[in-house]
Amino acid sequence: MGQGGDAARVIENDVKRRLGDELLFGAIEGGGSVGIDFEGGDFTFKFSSSNGGDAEKANGAAVEPSPAG
Repeated sequence: MGQGGDAARVIENDVKRRLGDELLFGAIEGGGSVGIDFEGGDFTFKFSSSNGGDAEKANGAAVEPSPAG
């Protein structure tokens, strides 16, 4: 499969499923926004719920947000 197929598979497995889970059952089930980055070979997600709560997650595990500065 070409690079386009590889990218589609990565998006399906690593991004789309994760967003669906968080939307239905997790940090943004009541609405909110998501930031996605790619660091150190893994996707990282930052969720901001519509009720003001923020959470950063890497590979499904919560991580502490970096201090601003």
